[in-house]
Amino acid sequence: MNLMGDGLINLISLFFSFLRIGAFSFGGGYAMIPLVQEETIKIHQWLNMQQFVEIVAIAEMTPGPVAINTATYVGYKVAGFWGSLTATIAVVLPSFMIVLLLAKLIQRFVASSTTKAVLLGIKPAVVGLLMITIFLLGREILTDYFSLAVGIVALWLLLNERIHPILILAIAGCLGLIFT
Repeated sequence: MNLMGDGLINLISLFFSFLRIGAFSFGGGYAMIPLVQEETIKIHQWLNMQQFVEIVAIAEMTPGPVAINTATYVGYKVAGFWGSLTATIAVVLPSFMIVLLLAKLIQRFVASSTTKAVLLGIKPAVVGLLMITIFLLGREILTDYFSLAVGIVALWLLLNERIHPILILAIAGCLGLIFT
């Protein structure tokens, strides 16, 4: 990739997009997915919905945090190796800086009634973000009876049988090979 001209503009856009995502999403990687979707599909048109769903699926299957994996794959799709590196650093940077700051202030910060009040408001918002992620991905993925059945059975197995998620993914993958 040429790091001059449009290539540099893409890297700068990737950096600030994923810096915002990393700075303003709470609740882990799944809570970031709606923000990533907004930036990559609606704002910058780097991806279409099908590409986005595929990237999220790959990010979930590979080891590591889903938010970092998603940033890495989106960055690669947009600007190759340098895009991947840029997006990954940008999404991690806010958390890294916050952890460094909090390490110094942790005792005073945790006991603060202001902190408790802020977290009391943030926690339900995180649940809402997770719910919209489930809705948006479900609407895009569960489009036929086979997918719907696999999704329902996987949910049931996770909730009732406590089967390891990796085993469920392996079985679902095999079912996909066999029946589609």
